[in-house]
Amino acid sequence: MAAEASRGSTNNETNFISLFWGRTIESVEKYNESVRPDLLLKSVKQYLSDHVLSTKIIVGSIRTTDQVREAFYYGADIVTIAPGLMAELLVNERAKETTGEFDQAFRNVEKEIILV
Repeated sequence: MAAEASRGSTNNETNFISLFWGRTIESVEKYNESVRPDLLLKSVKQYLSDHVLSTKIIVGSIRTTDQVREAFYYGADIVTIAPGLMAELLVNERAKETTGEFDQAFRNVEKEIILV
């Protein structure tokens, strides 16, 4: 409904709707209502496409890194997450190791670099 409400808008700004991933899971599991968030997101994306609506989808209420990946996989345009989850996505042992290798490679040639 929110996407349809923007159909008659005369502004050229992007319109957004928001889906709540974690809360949708809770609704399904706790109250046996609604649909899984992946199916909801897929159906909303399909509706927007079928009805030629340029509305973007923000997915919030993300609780795990797997949910971030799933939301983007199923078509989210924007995913909002807590800072702790961002750190979990960006920092891991392999990333630390790789960064260390790059730093060491730079230190090995640092004295040979001449800036003009």
